[in-house]
Parts: sequence; C-alpha cells; structure tokens
Amino acid sequence: MNKRLLTYVEAAEYLGLTRSALAQRKLDGQFPSSCWTMIGSTVKWDRVALDSWIESQKGEQIKSS
Repeated sequence: MNKRLLTYVEAAEYLGLTRSALAQRKLDGQFPSSCWTMIGSTVKWDRVALDSWIESQKGEQIKSS
C-alpha cells in the first residue's frame, strides 16, 4: 500500500483491525491526532503517522476494545 492517506477501511486493514474497532479506539483516544485528519467531513488516516505510532507502541500493551 503506497498511498499516504487511508480511508477507515484501509487503515483498519493496515492495522489488522475491523473498521468499528478502529473507530472505537479513535474515540477512546488511543490514537494521537497526528494519525488522522479531516478532509471535508471525511476522516483520513495518515499511514506515515500510523507507522510512527506503531513504533512508539513496541514493548507496550495496547488496550483492547
């Protein structure tokens, strides 16, 4: 996957989550605002920021939904 901005479905697939699990984790504040942006009324996920977030989570337990 080479494009930088991902839809909810694409980002969920990229992270190995369902769309609803990703949405709930966003609402719970598990992702920093740098991981997503609003384009109009649509949320887009930044693949580069997600990669950075993944790296920062190594060695830490991520709360499950």
